[in-house]
Amino acid sequence: MAPMESVAAELKSKPVRFLIIYTREAHPGQYNFKHIPQHCNIEDKSKMAAMLQQETGLENRTILIDDINDSVTRTYRGFPNKAYIIGLNGKIVYADRWASADRISKEVHSLLK
Repeated sequence: MAPMESVAAELKSKPVRFLIIYTREAHPGQYNFKHIPQHCNIEDKSKMAAMLQQETGLENRTILIDDINDSVTRTYRGFPNKAYIIGLNGKIVYADRWASADRISKEVHSLLK
Protein backbone atom coordinates (compact mmCIF):
# COMPACT_ATOMS: atom_id res chain seq x y z
CA MET A 1 0.00 0.00 0.00
CA ALA A 2 1.31 3.45 -0.91
CA PRO A 3 2.33 5.63 2.07
CA MET A 4 -0.43 8.24 1.63
CA GLU A 5 -3.02 5.49 1.15
CA SER A 6 -1.84 3.97 4.46
CA VAL A 7 -2.33 7.31 6.22
CA ALA A 8 -5.81 7.64 4.72
CA ALA A 9 -6.69 4.09 5.82
CA GLU A 10 -5.39 4.75 9.33
CA LEU A 11 -7.56 7.89 9.64
CA LYS A 12 -10.65 6.43 7.95
CA SER A 13 -12.72 6.48 11.15
CA LYS A 14 -11.79 10.11 11.90
CA PRO A 15 -13.52 13.24 10.51
CA VAL A 16 -10.90 13.43 7.74
CA ARG A 17 -11.24 12.89 3.98
CA PHE A 18 -8.40 12.43 1.54
CA LEU A 19 -8.95 13.74 -1.97
CA ILE A 20 -6.73 13.58 -5.03
CA ILE A 21 -7.16 16.30 -7.60
CA TYR A 22 -6.15 14.68 -10.85
CA THR A 23 -4.58 17.39 -12.99
CA ARG A 24 -2.23 16.41 -15.76
CA GLU A 25 0.47 13.85 -16.31
CA ALA A 26 3.84 15.16 -15.19
CA HIS A 27 5.76 12.81 -17.53
CA PRO A 28 3.43 11.65 -20.31
CA GLY A 29 5.03 9.04 -22.55
CA GLN A 30 8.23 9.00 -20.50
CA TYR A 31 9.89 6.66 -18.02
CA ASN A 32 7.43 4.01 -16.82
CA PHE A 33 4.53 6.01 -18.27
CA LYS A 34 5.13 5.31 -21.97
CA HIS A 35 1.53 4.10 -22.32
CA ILE A 36 0.10 7.32 -20.83
CA PRO A 37 -0.28 10.31 -23.17
CA GLN A 38 -0.99 13.90 -22.16
CA HIS A 39 -4.72 14.53 -22.04
CA CYS A 40 -6.33 16.23 -25.03
CA ASN A 41 -9.84 16.40 -23.59
CA ILE A 42 -11.78 15.77 -20.40
CA GLU A 43 -12.80 12.29 -21.54
CA ASP A 44 -9.12 11.25 -21.81
CA LYS A 45 -8.43 12.80 -18.43
CA SER A 46 -11.36 10.90 -16.88
CA LYS A 47 -10.14 7.60 -18.35
CA MET A 48 -6.64 8.14 -16.96
CA ALA A 49 -8.03 9.01 -13.52
CA ALA A 50 -10.09 5.81 -13.56
CA MET A 51 -6.99 3.85 -14.59
CA LEU A 52 -5.04 5.45 -11.72
CA GLN A 53 -7.68 4.42 -9.23
CA GLN A 54 -7.86 0.87 -10.57
CA GLU A 55 -4.13 0.25 -10.98
CA THR A 56 -3.10 1.71 -7.62
CA GLY A 57 -5.93 0.29 -5.55
CA LEU A 58 -7.06 3.60 -4.11
CA GLU A 59 -9.73 2.71 -1.61
CA ASN A 60 -9.38 5.44 1.00
CA ARG A 61 -8.99 8.48 -1.22
CA THR A 62 -11.45 10.05 -3.65
CA ILE A 63 -10.24 11.27 -7.03
CA LEU A 64 -11.58 14.60 -8.28
CA ILE A 65 -10.72 15.61 -11.84
CA ASP A 66 -9.51 19.12 -12.64
CA ASP A 67 -10.93 20.62 -15.82
CA ILE A 68 -8.97 20.39 -19.06
CA ASN A 69 -7.53 23.88 -18.46
CA ASP A 70 -6.27 22.87 -15.00
CA SER A 71 -8.15 25.67 -13.26
CA VAL A 72 -7.78 24.21 -9.76
CA THR A 73 -4.08 23.59 -10.28
CA ARG A 74 -3.50 27.16 -11.41
CA THR A 75 -5.64 28.60 -8.60
CA TYR A 76 -3.65 26.78 -5.94
CA ARG A 77 -0.32 27.16 -7.76
CA GLY A 78 -0.04 23.41 -7.96
CA PHE A 79 3.04 21.32 -8.22
CA PRO A 80 2.88 17.71 -9.37
CA ASN A 81 2.60 16.36 -5.84
CA LYS A 82 1.39 19.23 -3.67
CA ALA A 83 -0.81 18.61 -0.63
CA TYR A 84 -3.14 20.81 1.37
CA ILE A 85 -5.07 20.32 4.56
CA ILE A 86 -8.31 22.27 4.49
CA GLY A 87 -9.93 23.03 7.84
CA LEU A 88 -13.61 22.67 8.62
CA ASN A 89 -13.93 26.40 7.95
CA GLY A 90 -12.79 25.84 4.33
CA LYS A 91 -9.45 27.58 4.83
CA ILE A 92 -6.03 26.10 4.15
CA VAL A 93 -4.42 25.17 7.45
CA TYR A 94 -1.38 23.37 6.01
CA ALA A 95 0.37 23.23 2.65
CA ASP A 96 3.17 20.89 1.60
CA ARG A 97 4.96 21.59 -1.70
CA TRP A 98 5.86 17.92 -2.08
CA ALA A 99 3.37 15.70 -0.30
CA SER A 100 4.94 13.62 2.44
CA ALA A 101 2.80 10.98 4.08
CA ASP A 102 4.75 11.36 7.32
CA ARG A 103 4.32 15.15 7.44
CA ILE A 104 0.63 14.95 6.50
CA SER A 105 0.01 12.27 9.14
CA LYS A 106 1.72 14.29 11.88
CA GLU A 107 -0.15 17.46 10.93
CA VAL A 108 -3.56 15.77 10.79
CA HIS A 109 -3.00 14.04 14.13
CA SER A 110 -2.00 17.40 15.61
CA LEU A 111 -5.14 19.07 14.25
CA LEU A 112 -7.37 16.29 15.60
CA LYS A 113 -6.17 16.83 19.19
